[in-house]
Amino acid sequence: MLAMWNNMGWLAVFGPCIIMTSLFMIIAPLFMVDTDGDGSNRFEADEDDGKDKNGMMIVWISFVASMGAPSFFMFTQLFTLGESNLSDSSLMYMTPEETSLYFMYVSWWAIMLYPFALVHATFFSPIYFMQLIM
Repeated sequence: MLAMWNNMGWLAVFGPCIIMTSLFMIIAPLFMVDTDGDGSNRFEADEDDGKDKNGMMIVWISFVASMGAPSFFMFTQLFTLGESNLSDSSLMYMTPEETSLYFMYVSWWAIMLYPFALVHATFFSPIYFMQLIM
């Protein structure tokens, strides 16, 4: 519940960017995953320099994916009668097709809740600011 509360604040602040990223990530996993023969992909760090050049992109995509995780987990708990796990919404364990379907859900979630998030964050802004201070 706390994650859903925090996601409303983040959605109010970064809503358009979150929506655009989630819409882009519907098609990106299907066409842009460049896997090598050893199972690694282009989002992993190069062996030569040891630095992850796409680290900020991975952090942002993970952040966007986490927007729908609390409600997705609650829906899967309901439909599986409590047999689902929070790792079901982890991008690490998804195939490109599952990732695309998951970002369809995140896009729908973000688009539907963005107006509510604006009102919610405005109304509860003193509480959000108190969370920042503490």
